[in-house]
Amino acid sequence: MTALSGQPTDRKPPAQEPGGRPSGRTGGAGHKETRQRRCAVTRVPGTPDTLLRFAIAPDGRILPDLQERLPGRGIWLVARREVLEKALAKKLFSRAAQGPVTAPADLANQVSAGLRQRCLELLSMARRGGHAVCGQHKVRALLERGEAAILVQARDAADGGKRRLAALGSGLCDELLIDESFTAEELGRPFGRGSSVHVAVARSGIAVKLLGALRRLRSFEEPTAPSGGPRKRRNQNGPQSRPVAAGNE
Repeated sequence: MTALSGQPTDRKPPAQEPGGRPSGRTGGAGHKETRQRRCAVTRVPGTPDTLLRFAIAPDGRILPDLQERLPGRGIWLVARREVLEKALAKKLFSRAAQGPVTAPADLANQVSAGLRQRCLELLSMARRGGHAVCGQHKVRALLERGEAAILVQARDAADGGKRRLAALGSGLCDELLIDESFTAEELGRPFGRGSSVHVAVARSGIAVKLLGALRRLRSFEEPTAPSGGPRKRRNQNGPQSRPVAAGNE
C-alpha cells in the first residue's frame, strides 16, 4: 500500500552502486534480479532482453556477446541494426576500449546469425523438455487447449494453413506471439526433421526465454524504413524459394 504523506513506511530505498547510481536490482529475497543497462547510442535504459552486449577482445576485435559470458567491459546497444551502425560510425567502441578497435566487415551479419542460432537452440531445449511440438495436428491441439505462448511458422510456407492456425491461436491463447522469422528447413532442425512448417511452444520458463530471444531477433532484423513507414524484414537467405505446402510437414 502507498504510505500517506508524513507517515512511516517500511519501503527500503533502491540499492546503490558505487557513485550513487541505482544498481538495477529489484525485489528482495526470493525475487529475481533485473539488470538495467543503458544503450550507448540512444541512452535508452533496458534489460538484456532488449539490448545487445558487445565485448572487446585483447587484440581489439569487437565481439558480439549475445549470452553475456565474455569477460571485460562491455558496451550495450539497443537490438537494432542501425543502432550498431551508428555506434561504429561514432567510434563508441574505441571510446569504451580506450584504444583502437577492429570491427569485422560482417559484424551485423554475425549478430543476426547469432541471434537466429540462439532462438533455434532455445527451441531445441523446449522440445527436449516437452514444451514444444511441431506438425499441424499437434500444434492445433496445443492451440485449442489455450496453452501455447508462441506459434512459429515457416516464412516460406503456403499462407492458407498459417492463417488458419494463427487465427485459431489468437482467439484461444492469451498474448500469443506469432513469428515467421525462420524457413521450414531451419524450423525442422530442433526436431531432427528435414523441415517443419508449424511449431508451437507451451507456456513455460523456456518459453519466456524464447520470447525474449525472438523479440531481439525481430528488432534487429527489421530496421525502420527511412520514410518512417512500416518496417520491412531483411531477406537473410537470398531469393525466396517455392512455398512449402503444409501437407509436406
